[in-house]
Order: sequence, then C-alpha cells, then structure tokens
Amino acid sequence: MAEKVTITESSFQKEVDLKHGKFYSFNIKIKGQPHSYNYLSKSNPQTKFVVGQEVEAELTQNDKGYWNIKPVQSGGGFGGGGGAKWDDMKKGFAYLGAMTLLANDKITKEQVDATIKAALERYL
Repeated sequence: MAEKVTITESSFQKEVDLKHGKFYSFNIKIKGQPHSYNYLSKSNPQTKFVVGQEVEAELTQNDKGYWNIKPVQSGGGFGGGGGAKWDDMKKGFAYLGAMTLLANDKITKEQVDATIKAALERYL
C-alpha cells in the first residue's frame, strides 16, 4: 500500500548482479520509522529517495523480515498504464479533426463518420 513518507537518510550499501543486470543497493531511512528500508536502483547515485523530500512509496516486508521500499509509479504517459485514456484521446482527436473538416466545407455531413473511421483505422 502506498503512503507519503519523508526521507531522512539514503546511503549506498553495495553493488549486486541480478538476473536483469547490475543494481545498486541503498539503505533508506524514513521519518518516524524505527527500521531501515532496502532500495534497489539501476543507477548510482539513486534519485528516487532524496533526503528531505516527501515521496509516495510502497513499503513492504519480505518473508525473511527485511523491509523494502519502492517508489510509486504514476500511471499514464509513455511508460505504460493509461493506455485506454490515450485511445480515448485519439478518438477525440479523430472526431475533432472531422468536425474541423466539416466546418471548413472540406467534407459533407455524410462523410463525417467515414472520416472518423478512416482516421481511427490509421492511427489507433
């Protein structure tokens, strides 16, 4: 479950080679929390948990008792998630384009649906 936390300490621990490449382990401390959290980053220095910043993070404890922290990823955009919203936006652009063509006498009322359909087939 995600929650807002304030970072009080971030220290590099070690470099580790895992199945998906090289990672860097960091010890992260949070204001008001008695224990430390482990964070694996693809970069050193890491930039997700900066001392003094308030961030939204997911805090978990694994079956061995170790605490882990990971940043909450915002949905949408080009990184995944939000695909349906992007498709809806494309439909809106197709409609807007057809209405613009109609308003400028480039197509007739009867051609609006076909124009929208053609745009969606080409770009969706």
